[in-house]
Amino acid sequence: MKIADTRFNPEECRGAILLSVFALMAMGTLFVFSASAYYPIAGIDDPFQYFRKHLFFVFGSAVTMCVLSYFDYRIFLGEKLLYLLGFITLSMLVLVLIPGFGVKINGARRWIQIAGITFQPSELAKLTGILLCTHFLTKYSDRVQDWKQGFLPAVAAIAFLAGLIVLEKDLGTPVLIVSILFIMLLAGGARADHLALVTAAGVPILVLLIRWDSYRMKRILMFINPWPDAQGAGYQLIQSWIGIHKGGISGVGLGQGMQKQGFLPANMNDFIFATVSEEMGAIGVSILIALFAVFLYAGWKVILNAPDQSGALIAIGVVAMIGLQMLIHMLVNVGLIPTKGIALPFVSLGGSSMLVTAACIGLLLNIAAQASPVVEGVPAVEGGQVV
Repeated sequence: MKIADTRFNPEECRGAILLSVFALMAMGTLFVFSASAYYPIAGIDDPFQYFRKHLFFVFGSAVTMCVLSYFDYRIFLGEKLLYLLGFITLSMLVLVLIPGFGVKINGARRWIQIAGITFQPSELAKLTGILLCTHFLTKYSDRVQDWKQGFLPAVAAIAFLAGLIVLEKDLGTPVLIVSILFIMLLAGGARADHLALVTAAGVPILVLLIRWDSYRMKRILMFINPWPDAQGAGYQLIQSWIGIHKGGISGVGLGQGMQKQGFLPANMNDFIFATVSEEMGAIGVSILIALFAVFLYAGWKVILNAPDQSGALIAIGVVAMIGLQMLIHMLVNVGLIPTKGIALPFVSLGGSSMLVTAACIGLLLNIAAQASPVVEGVPAVEGGQVV
């Protein structure tokens, strides 16, 4: 028997999600503006080019989030629409590997250019994976604990999706997607020992993928000790440490940071946490973490009070995605895990990530709107059955 949380208020929960997301967008916009004026890239005369691009995606993401919040999330679980989304995602993941379709940036082919705008298909794969996993767990809930009939087919599909992204020379995103979907499988009833066995089997594969790529191996070595190659592979991590150290308690002041002036690469996206730390110090970092904490708490309340299993599973996937990305980004910036390009949700510069994350938030807001507590002591009802 499930007793819903009588203290849950759908409107308050939606308000907390919107407040935290828009506040994070505002912080991101502020720091992209602060950094963009100093962004030293040869051939770019307009210092605010990246700032205008960021504003465009902030506006587009806000619209996407608000529009999707008014669509019943169950619509996106319909087989025709879901399979179409799956087909589009897989097609883009294949096309990005083909020269002429995929755009190579920094030696990796991870982007497709559409109407002059680059899009990263692996970001769309996060949303598609969450929806497909939800569909599987709700339609085949009686099979998920069966090793052959349910669990292995689900893992094979996840491995196929992750494998396509690995071919883009991207290892961090597949690990993130697999982690999100495994959390969903566990929440959806999969056996913990099955998940542990597959995870253990996947570790040697992960080690081989790192060993076979000299660049990945160098990142691991520089994570352990970046100082022997302080001007090479260890440079970015060391510069991140310098920025964080300079920030201290209150920071050097908004717009006064030195690391963004050509010292810290990717200071507007993969290392924006270090930029915040330098200019706003521990106080600014505390505000940033508090905003994520508000979102995660509100998301947890949505999970607990979701109107049905599919709503709860989508909410779990969305909250896990944002929580893991936040954690990985921050740990990379402080040097607690190897360097990997993971955006800080709603804060980092990056259109694909922001648009897809906004779409996920739109679904979460719709689930929150349909969630409602029941009278204390009265069992909740799903599909005409007491649960």
